[in-house]
Amino acid sequence: MHTFATTKEYVFEDGHYTIATDKGNARIAPSLSLDVNYRINKIEPTSPKIFVRYQSWIEYPYSPGFIPLMSHINLHIGAKFNLPLNTGK
Repeated sequence: MHTFATTKEYVFEDGHYTIATDKGNARIAPSLSLDVNYRINKIEPTSPKIFVRYQSWIEYPYSPGFIPLMSHINLHIGAKFNLPLNTGK
């Protein structure tokens, strides 16, 4: 992941402020997830299913020199539907 400032940033140099160049902030974001799901029709592989997913992930380095690591937790509750594809058969 690579983030950039959304507004101008300034640096105080030689008694006055000048516009700084923004090279952005690169970071990694590894994650770990656990899913539980239920397929409506167990025989049909394209059957809709409902699911609950717990996901934990971190951003490192989040804000160098200030906040080294930012952790996140997501809980997804949803349904998955497969669209029928016309394969021409």
